[in-house]
Amino acid sequence: MSLMALDIQTLFFSAVTVSFTAGVAAIYFGSQDMSYRSVRDWGVATVVMSLGLALVAVRNNTEAMVGVLIASTLLVYGMVLMYRSLLVYRHESTRDMPGLILVGITIFTVLLWRVDIVSLGTRTAVVSGSVGIIMWRCAWLMGIRALPSARCSQRFTGAVYAIYALLQTVRVIAVVLGSSEDVLAGGLLDILYMQGITALWVLVTLGVIWMVVERQQEDLLQMAMNDPLTGALNRNAMLSSFEHERSRCGRNQGNFAVVMFDIDHFKRFNDTYGHLTGDAVLQGLVVTLREVVRQHDSVGRFGGEEFMVIMPDIAGEVATQVAERARQAIQERGFVVKGQRVELTVSAGVAVFPDNGQDWDELVSAADSALYNAKGSGRNCVVLA
Repeated sequence: MSLMALDIQTLFFSAVTVSFTAGVAAIYFGSQDMSYRSVRDWGVATVVMSLGLALVAVRNNTEAMVGVLIASTLLVYGMVLMYRSLLVYRHESTRDMPGLILVGITIFTVLLWRVDIVSLGTRTAVVSGSVGIIMWRCAWLMGIRALPSARCSQRFTGAVYAIYALLQTVRVIAVVLGSSEDVLAGGLLDILYMQGITALWVLVTLGVIWMVVERQQEDLLQMAMNDPLTGALNRNAMLSSFEHERSRCGRNQGNFAVVMFDIDHFKRFNDTYGHLTGDAVLQGLVVTLREVVRQHDSVGRFGGEEFMVIMPDIAGEVATQVAERARQAIQERGFVVKGQRVELTVSAGVAVFPDNGQDWDELVSAADSALYNAKGSGRNCVVLA
C-alpha cells in the first residue's frame, strides 16, 4: 500500500487517540506524587491539544465558525500549557506573556478569516506557526537551557521538540507556498505530517516522564550523600572521597589533607538561643567553609557540630593556612540573632596523608588529636598534627 492510499482521516484519528491517551496516562502518573506535578500539568496540556485536534477531525464542510475558533484556540493554548508545564519542572515562574499573545493572534486571525479578510491559507499558517513557535521555545528550554540535573533526559526531550517544531515549520512553508492549506486534504505532505506527529508524541511523552524519573533518582542519590540539615557531604560520602584521594595518591605518590573543624562552646550557644538558631549556625558555617576552601575540596559534616574538609594535592602548612583563613572568616562573620551580632568561633585540627596516617581511622584520629590540642590551647585556633 502506498502512502497516498492511506486514509488521512484514520491517520488523524490515530494521532488524536495517541495524544489523548498519552495525556491521560501523564495525568494519572503525575497525580501520584506532588513531585510529579510537571508531568500532570503536561498531561493536562496534552488533553487540551487533543480536544483541539479532535474538533479539527470532526468539523463539517461548512467549517462552522465556533468549531474552528475553539479548535484553533485549544491547539495553541494547549501548547502554551505544555510550555508552562516545563517551567514548573524547572521551578520557574509560569507567567508566559509571549504564549498568551500567540493565543490572542490565533483568535484574531480566525475572526478575520470568518469575515473574509484573511484567506484559509493565512489562517492555517498562523495556527500552525503559533504551535511551531511554542515548540521551538520548548526545544530551547529543554535543550539549550537544560538544567544541570537530569541533563540527558532534558536534551532528549528538547531534541524531540526540535524535530516536532521543524515539522511544523515545514508545514507552514508548504501552506505559504500553496502546497497544503488543509491537513485533512490527504496529500503526501499531510500524510507524512500526521505520521510524524504520532511518532513524535510517543517520544516526547517518554521524554517528559524520563526527565522527572531521572531527576528523582539524582535527588535520592543526593539525599544519600548529603547531610539533610546543612547540605554538606555526610560521613559515608566523605569516606568515599577519602578512599578516592588515597587511591589517587597511591598512583602518583601525592598527598592530601584532612581538616577537622569544631564550633567552640556550641552547646552553650544552643542552650542560650535555641536549637533552631543552632541549626541555622551550622548551615551558615558550611556556607562560609565553601566560600573559603577551593572548589574541588570536599566539605562534610562529621557529626554534631564537627565538620571535615578533605583537601587534595596540598601540603600540611598550606592546608593549615587555608584552615586559618576559614577560622578567621567564621569569626569575622559571626552570627546575627534577633538583629544582634553574636561571636562564633571554631577550632581546627589538620592531618596530612601519608605522613599522619595511612588509612581513614589513622588520619581522622590524627586530625582529631590536633583538634583536641587546639581546644586545649584556648580554642579559636588551628593546630597541625
